[in-house]
Amino acid sequence: MPDDETTSDSSETENHVSKGKIISKSDFLLHEYDSLREEIVQRITVRYSIITLALAAFGAIFAFTNTFAGVYLEMLYSLLSLFLLLAYIANSYVLVRLARFISVNIEGNVSVDQQTASIASIGWQNYQNNKKQRRRTAIAYFGGRIVFPVSSLIAWSVAGFTILAPDFKPISYNGYNFSVITFWLTFVVIVISFLVIFLEGRVLNHGDTTEGAAAP
Repeated sequence: MPDDETTSDSSETENHVSKGKIISKSDFLLHEYDSLREEIVQRITVRYSIITLALAAFGAIFAFTNTFAGVYLEMLYSLLSLFLLLAYIANSYVLVRLARFISVNIEGNVSVDQQTASIASIGWQNYQNNKKQRRRTAIAYFGGRIVFPVSSLIAWSVAGFTILAPDFKPISYNGYNFSVITFWLTFVVIVISFLVIFLEGRVLNHGDTTEGAAAP
């Protein structure tokens, strides 16, 4: 008899919990979708902010072009650009993962009835995943990344013309021309920036995730 009472109490508790559940599956998916879309919007804003910061720094260094410090600012800009590029890629990689989660786990699992189209066929993220949209997204993403090494290369070239000028006084110590050494070291940084762009997919498996979902 005690076992029967325990079973009965347990069943009543389960029924009570089931009837008093806090949120339904559809409400949960809706709230999760809203939350993830909000994070995507925020990360898109961050992405544009990173590009804006890079271009602002690129423009600012040329205000010192005719000064002694300006030459080194132009060369060292490549370091700042590389760090911003890495931040841009990391942010965009999370964007792709968010988009993939929405496409597969939310839009792909929501339907109304047999006579109504499922969200998977009309959802925004799945619309972004068609071949044409993915191509446009890839082009835009490449355009955003290429800004960093190209701007570095331009600043580096301007610094090079200044260093080659006859009236330029380099920093030297014990026979070492630190101006020239810095010049070529920053060129190595620029090469690394280009390699990061073209090898990014292999390192972060970005190509695999992009096949399943395109970033917004």
